[in-house]
Amino acid sequence: MPWPLKQTKADMPTVHRRQDELVQTGVDTLDAILARDSGQDGTVWTAGTTLRRRQESSSVMFWKGHVPGYTVDAVKATCYVGCSAVQLANKLKDPTRLREYDATIFGCRIVEEVDVPSFTTIQFWQGVPLFPATAREFCVLTAERRLPGSQEIVLAARSIEHESVPHNAAYIRGEMYLTGFILRPVGKTSCFVTALRHVNMCGTAAPFVGRKADDMVAIAMNLQRFLKFATSSAARTTA
Repeated sequence: MPWPLKQTKADMPTVHRRQDELVQTGVDTLDAILARDSGQDGTVWTAGTTLRRRQESSSVMFWKGHVPGYTVDAVKATCYVGCSAVQLANKLKDPTRLREYDATIFGCRIVEEVDVPSFTTIQFWQGVPLFPATAREFCVLTAERRLPGSQEIVLAARSIEHESVPHNAAYIRGEMYLTGFILRPVGKTSCFVTALRHVNMCGTAAPFVGRKADDMVAIAMNLQRFLKFATSSAARTTA
C-alpha cells in the first residue's frame, strides 16, 4: 500500500472525530512505525555513531533514516533489555515513568483515554527547556499492538490536534511524525528494543536537532539501566 509522504497540520486527526476513527488512526500509526523501521515506506537507514556512544561503552546501536518527502531525518536506537517485553511495555505505557528514561520530556499527562484495550490515548508532553532555545510541547495520539505468533509488542505515537490542549505561547508546538518502541522477545526474561523517533522540532531548533541522535541513544541506555535496577530491586524484595 502507498505510504503518505508528508503529514501536515491539516492532516492531523482532531477530537471532533469519532472514537472508531481515532482508534483507526492508532492502527495506521502502528502500521507506519513498522514500515518506517523496516524501510517498507522508502526510508533508508544508515548505521552511525554519536558522541555519547564514543564516550561510553554501550551495546546500543544507532541509525539515521532518510524518509522520502521529509526535510528532517528519523533516528532509531536498538539494544537488549533484561526484562520481558510485556513487563517493559507496561512500564513504557505509564506516563508517570516517562521522565525516568526520556530526559527530553519534562512532563506528561493523559488528556483522554479513547480506547483502553488498544491503549489509544491522547497525551500532552512538555519538553525540557534547553537554553537558549524555546522548549517544545507535543500533543500526541498513542496506540499499542501485540503481534500474534511472534509476541512482539509495538507502541507508537504521532501528533494530533486536540481542543483541550491549546498551544502555549511559552512553548513551540513540535510535530511528532512518529515515535515509539518495537519490543521483540528474546526468551522469557529479555527483549530486543528498537526506539524510533521522527520529529520536527519546528521553530529555531538547532540545539535540539544537534542532540536528537544522542537523545535516542540515551533513551535506550536509560531503559537498560532502569530495568536492570528495577529487576534487581524486585529480586531483593522477594528474597
